[in-house]
Amino acid sequence: MVALRSQDMDRFLARYTGGGSAFLIFGADQGLIGEQIRLAIRACVADPNDPFQLVRLDGDAIPDNPGLLADEWNSMGLFHARRAILIELGSKDILEPLQICLDKPNPDCSIIVRGGVLRRDSAIRQFCERHKQGLAVECFADSERDIRMLVESVLSEAGLTLDSAAMELLLSGLGGDRAMTRGELEKLVLYAGEPGALEAADIEAIIADVAPRAGEPAIISAFMGATDKATVEALRALEGASAGALAGAFLRFALLGHRICAESGGGQASEAAIAKFGGAMGPLRKHLPAMLKGKTASDMLSIVNIAHDAVGRGRREPALDEAITVRALWSASQRSRPRR
Repeated sequence: MVALRSQDMDRFLARYTGGGSAFLIFGADQGLIGEQIRLAIRACVADPNDPFQLVRLDGDAIPDNPGLLADEWNSMGLFHARRAILIELGSKDILEPLQICLDKPNPDCSIIVRGGVLRRDSAIRQFCERHKQGLAVECFADSERDIRMLVESVLSEAGLTLDSAAMELLLSGLGGDRAMTRGELEKLVLYAGEPGALEAADIEAIIADVAPRAGEPAIISAFMGATDKATVEALRALEGASAGALAGAFLRFALLGHRICAESGGGQASEAAIAKFGGAMGPLRKHLPAMLKGKTASDMLSIVNIAHDAVGRGRREPALDEAITVRALWSASQRSRPRR
């Protein structure tokens, strides 16, 4: 069908009236991917919470069970409701079962595939860009302009205004991942409580710094594979900082590192990519070459997933948030150890 930029998705879905299509939603910004998937699901089914309308499949389970995807594709919805199949793309190839489905379109069903960073020559990416029933949506990390537009939209809706100093301070602490950016803005709106003007002091009080100083040694140690030191530094950081702040900083760095590695032509972090994006890390910038040494975009994506899980579980289980955060940094340090 076509390849779309994520910012064009709203307009496309406003005209989307039927099923029979496959959406491949992929890229470097996991938070933005999640937003786009939720938009696609709402356009495809009436009730995303109904398990008969929205079916979730593990991509790696599909090749081992050749009829799994086709059976779901051809199933009829209860009361003829439209259905969607959400697939988490793994390491195994699902191209053949996907093509079998799209070559025999079911107007009452859609397929939504969630992927990570995919090269231009990726088989599934090329297939979804070229097949008449396919759609590929790449989610790039937000640019400075994207972040500013999002901030202005959220603040305007909440009736909040910022002077130039407060706005620049706010923008300096955002970026890297759409979900994290929205989370910080939601905290700011909640902090404000009612419409009005905010100053730089308000921003400092509520927005987590991109790399809180207290957590820097723990994050640096984790990404250099120094497990014992990462654990000790994390426990030390938690004496003066919240687990949520440390986990958030860990996630933001992981997302930025993933972006740098994905941007680098050879798959591992290049000096050019570090120079292009490293400024967002402030004092951590000088450690980036050592922290990302030997890591590929795939390596960084696995660490992003660890950090995402830590942030989410920490919010759901606040009594265990410190243990969850320390464990996540420990796991990242294990993955960061030099390969032999």
